[in-house]
Amino acid sequence: MNPTFRSGSRRPLLDVLRRAGNRGLYAVTLIGAVAQYAGAVVAAAAGGWVVGAAGDGRSVADLRAGGLALLAGFVAATTGQWVNLHYAHAFAWRHQAGLRLGVYDGLERSTPHRLQGRRTGEVAAVTMADVELLEQFFAHLAPTAFAAALVSAASAVALATISPLVAIVFAVGVLAVSVLPALFARWADARATDLRASLGVLNADVVDGVRGMTELLLARRVDSWSDRVAASTRRYISLQRRQARAEGAQTAVTDLLTAATVILTLMIVVTAAAGTGSGGVTIATGALAVMLVAGALRPVVESTAIAASLAPLRASAHRVLALIEQPAVVPDTAAVSPKAADSSVAFDGVVFGYEADRPVLHDVTFTVRPGEMVALVGPSGAGKSTCANLLLRHWDVDTGSITIGGHDLRDYRLEDLRRLVGVVPQDVHLFDASVADNLRLGAPDATDDDLVAAARAASAHTFVAALPQGYATHVGENGARLSGGERQRLGIARALLRDTPILILDEAASNLDAENERALQTALRTVRRGRTTIVIAHRPATIRAADRVVVLREGTVVEQGQGADLLAGGVPAARHG
Repeated sequence: MNPTFRSGSRRPLLDVLRRAGNRGLYAVTLIGAVAQYAGAVVAAAAGGWVVGAAGDGRSVADLRAGGLALLAGFVAATTGQWVNLHYAHAFAWRHQAGLRLGVYDGLERSTPHRLQGRRTGEVAAVTMADVELLEQFFAHLAPTAFAAALVSAASAVALATISPLVAIVFAVGVLAVSVLPALFARWADARATDLRASLGVLNADVVDGVRGMTELLLARRVDSWSDRVAASTRRYISLQRRQARAEGAQTAVTDLLTAATVILTLMIVVTAAAGTGSGGVTIATGALAVMLVAGALRPVVESTAIAASLAPLRASAHRVLALIEQPAVVPDTAAVSPKAADSSVAFDGVVFGYEADRPVLHDVTFTVRPGEMVALVGPSGAGKSTCANLLLRHWDVDTGSITIGGHDLRDYRLEDLRRLVGVVPQDVHLFDASVADNLRLGAPDATDDDLVAAARAASAHTFVAALPQGYATHVGENGARLSGGERQRLGIARALLRDTPILILDEAASNLDAENERALQTALRTVRRGRTTIVIAHRPATIRAADRVVVLREGTVVEQGQGADLLAGGVPAARHG
């Protein structure tokens, strides 16, 4: 099972809120919420007073004053509600956008290290569903809770002037209703974490099934995958039901406490008023007190109703913060990037392990000179791709050093380092956009002529020109409308557009047929000119094309030499694939 996304924050919702900009916008939201609920309380209390005053035989002037207070409360409530909802959602949507960007920043800092073992659908669930759920807190819970606190305090003071006993009953009722979410929290938090994790697994199963539908059809495994999705769905529904029961219990207790507070208030004022107005309680003030209690409890109840979902909100906040707050895998501490004297690459006594005390590379030493193409070969797991990852500084070496132009990689700012090194991976990812947009991914200012020149150099122009709309043709999700060789050549063209002095090709020919491999070899002859090129390879044609071959086995350099010579002697790559 994948590890759960969970941050170390003790107050995840407040930490998420602290990350918000537009503080002025949220201040307006809070003012609107206070006006909304205070106006509603004033209107309710004024309405109760007018009815009671009429029963007391008050003058028309008194009733008119009460009516004006009711009207003023209604205007304040409606205006405040519009301000609250409008600005709360404006703030929430902007903050959600900022959180999603923060998630992408966290992914950028942690890729690929901390995403290993994570499923795409689960990460997507955090980015979309969890951030979306937090809108309830930004736009509804926080403003309502803030208004409830102020309105309740003001109402308690007002009630104390009518009947201290009523004020005490009201204060106890508010306190009891308010603490319910905290009492239910510990019970609900674990279930909510399981619920959000289960949703992530369900999303991941659905995404994997859609992406692998062709393979499932060919293997006649669609039914079994459907059963897997159904099982994930049943688990999610089961957890939803458990969460709903918890929220239902909290809502029922809240309603019971609210009703008890209002009924007890009514009994107190009726008893006081019936006792010839003892304690200064009349029909008018008694009706005012009852309506004031009922009205002031409304924002408290609404807050706790939303707070019934605090557990899933906290779980979502933990999952979002877990991605946003991921520390960088490698520190980007270089203040100034040195100027590389040349594009030579040197590994000097490099030792590295993905886990402590389990080294993958052992004292690896080799160099690649400017304009030279060196092939890294060896059986699977020998450390070839690890060398490429270290050159890109996805990780830092444990001991030894890697230099470019004589400067240690750690002397370069990451941004500058990645301007020096281009990569064509084994599986080139193409976005569901046009050929031109995919090529411009690393060079957004490239002209149409630049695109054609790069495509020609990568032996891609001929097939691109033959597409229905040429360079404007959409390639489908991950280049689904293209062959593997065509995607690979577009990957080379994209790397060429970046025009980096160092180029890594990671098993670029591994999945190609003979025709596409010949086209790739033609492209390589153009690509390598003037560049420091490292090719991770096992195809004999690619090995022969290299100026030198570095043979790795179990993380150690066991041989170096000319490609043709090593092939004649049976290079390990050719034997093991």
